[in-house]
Amino acid sequence: MPAPDARIDLWVVDLDRWTRTGPGAEWLTGQDRARAARLKDPAVARRLLARRSLTRWLLADALGIGPGELVVDRRCPSCGRSDHGRPVVRDTPIEFSVSSSAQVAAVAVSGSPVGVDVELLRSGIRPLPDALSDRERRELLALADDGRRAEGFLRLWTAKEAVLKAGGQDLSDDPSRIDVAALLSAGSATVTSAGRTWVVRHPAPSPALGVPTVVAVADGNGVMVVNRSVGDRPPPDAS
Repeated sequence: MPAPDARIDLWVVDLDRWTRTGPGAEWLTGQDRARAARLKDPAVARRLLARRSLTRWLLADALGIGPGELVVDRRCPSCGRSDHGRPVVRDTPIEFSVSSSAQVAAVAVSGSPVGVDVELLRSGIRPLPDALSDRERRELLALADDGRRAEGFLRLWTAKEAVLKAGGQDLSDDPSRIDVAALLSAGSATVTSAGRTWVVRHPAPSPALGVPTVVAVADGNGVMVVNRSVGDRPPPDAS
């Protein structure tokens, strides 16, 4: 059944593992394959296809239909092109958001607008000052060392992206105007973007993933986030 407004179902998945063990190549569309074919790095292309097949499986399961019946619309409302707009499943009771970083993907499904972003926590991360508000820059610099600042920046960055995605926007909409500095010391932050109020927070990471990540989820009501596993259900029929 579709996730109700009272919760957000969240999957954080290793795409390389999904490619080896998960179903779904037969569910990919010609547009999916054409998009992957334009990518120069085979690993990036493979992970794109894995993310698309994973998303189709999860959405079809939420709707109780076969993945082959699912139609994901990516039409951009500004230019009308269908290769880069916010993905939606029209005329259904669910909303969803997808993000990936290297081999890790996050998929959030809910009954109302939702945004998700994931980043690998790795060495060499440098904060981007132009993406931060004055308050965020001050509080980030107040952290004790480079490691804490790197993680702090990713907490801010993923939260901003999640809010933008929830509102149907992207990074062209100046992330510095979304102030989520409260997340450096609290469990959630409430911000206004795209004419709406959003609650953004960082769900607990999945220890089964095996790599450190930072995940942010945003929605309009701050509902419960339920961590899910791709092993929760058997794959639906490919029809």
